[in-house]
Amino acid sequence: MRTSAAIRCKLMRIASRIPSSWFTSFFTLCFTLFCVPCPIRAQNETLATPSLQKVTEEMIQLNGVVRAPCKSLRVLKTEILKWPPDVWTDNPRLGVGPLKTWKERWHVEQCGTETAYRIEYKANLRGGIDVEIHIPGIGEPEPPPPTTLNAKLLEAAETGKLRLIEKLLAEGADVKSTNEYGRTPFIAAVAHGYNKAAKLLLEHGSDVKALEKRGASALYYAAGTGTPELVRMLLAAGADIHQKFDNGEEPLAEAAVCGNIEAAQLLLEAGADINARSRYLSTPLMEAATYGWSEMMLFLLDHGADPGLRSAAAETALHRLALGCNSPGVARVLLARGSSTKQDRTETLLKTLSRGFDDDCVALARVLLESDIDINRLDGEGNTALLLAARGGYPEIVQSLLKKGADPTVRNKQGKLALDLAASPKIADVLRKATKKR
Repeated sequence: MRTSAAIRCKLMRIASRIPSSWFTSFFTLCFTLFCVPCPIRAQNETLATPSLQKVTEEMIQLNGVVRAPCKSLRVLKTEILKWPPDVWTDNPRLGVGPLKTWKERWHVEQCGTETAYRIEYKANLRGGIDVEIHIPGIGEPEPPPPTTLNAKLLEAAETGKLRLIEKLLAEGADVKSTNEYGRTPFIAAVAHGYNKAAKLLLEHGSDVKALEKRGASALYYAAGTGTPELVRMLLAAGADIHQKFDNGEEPLAEAAVCGNIEAAQLLLEAGADINARSRYLSTPLMEAATYGWSEMMLFLLDHGADPGLRSAAAETALHRLALGCNSPGVARVLLARGSSTKQDRTETLLKTLSRGFDDDCVALARVLLESDIDINRLDGEGNTALLLAARGGYPEIVQSLLKKGADPTVRNKQGKLALDLAASPKIADVLRKATKKR
């Protein structure tokens, strides 16, 4: 599953509103009724799957208000703020179609401090849901609401209606007006991938360096999902390649998040720092690893990205691959470059095995098992790689671990052996034989 964050893919930061017409309203109703799963209502309501909830908790732990050494986290309440319907886009890089998006508020207690986070869940192009954490207290006070004319201009920019934009500008709409999030019509056109609308607004005096409340610029959006032509236009107009989002990421990091190699190439040619660090010390390479963009990772490595750099959580790019069991082929490249320690490789293996088993996780585990690891190292729950593999139900990985010297007699914090957790009779039989040989 391609979710983390993500440590979040902001692959799509598109306004949640679609044009109001009878057709789109009818389609939205049909899609919501037949395509959007209904959540089970409880005291805590959420549309996130259990695995997505786990990712959200990890992101809050990493990026939230309460920092280390606090490691406790308890979710007190969750509530849905904004349900689907879905957002539509006709960005040429993204195609035409619905993208599921919704918002929730999570009330979380961390070491005695209670905080309410706004969480945005957005579909990405890899078939997963990306998570974006909005930290309380960040951003300037909200400006007065725009006039009706300005609001229409923003909506026209969001939908790329050139004639309407020209008409509204002629009537006196302010090209530099903003909505409650600080978004200008120019930024809206860029974020939605309407190159012609963006060019028109730029010609009428839009500020190419304007920022939304959270620090997002037009170039930041273009780096993620924009075409090369759009990125070139912004760079030629004087866009700042070093302007940071509120998490400290520069546009190159957003290109890495979204796998936009063409944009990354243009940004590097313009002088972007390939190892630029965010507020949490992550790098573009780490972001590409988080989302499993293999070609982007190889591109960044070929252009000088340092795979040995560590985030504030002491993670390397190798660690990030385990978040979604991503890119086993690139993992082999990282291992071959010798930038990881034995502890790094072991931690990545444990994280991979704890993620659950699908083909990608198994492939990544195989690659890691080819390297030198601490075979009997314990994770936070006292599980070894063998315990996790037995629980996951993959006899091939269990046998590989035993051949490398994994101890089947180790118990976790619940007192369980790998045999106790065996997910199939075949695995249980292998472990019984291994235990007898001890």
